[in-house]
Amino acid sequence: MAFPTSADCELRLARDDDSPGIVALVGLCFRPYAHCWLDVDNEEPGLLTPTTSFARFWVLTQGDRIWATVACTEHDVEIDGRRRPGVELKKCYVHPALR
Repeated sequence: MAFPTSADCELRLARDDDSPGIVALVGLCFRPYAHCWLDVDNEEPGLLTPTTSFARFWVLTQGDRIWATVACTEHDVEIDGRRRPGVELKKCYVHPALR
């Protein structure tokens, strides 16, 4: 397996057709944990439609391979008694070989 370098990687917004690679990466990240499995259809359906399920969803790619992901959702948060725009990070996964 050839590891990516900054020269041959691209950080870009995910497309829905990235879904198989995203699901494969998340499944790989779950694998070491006993009694923990990825149930995309029932628990993580947003992985099938990253462009519409998250405010933003980025992938780190090298060719067709997805090495890392991070997404965010937007929602209001209360700060000092006032509602303000907020962002929550989601779906932060990194291929085990790059950790």
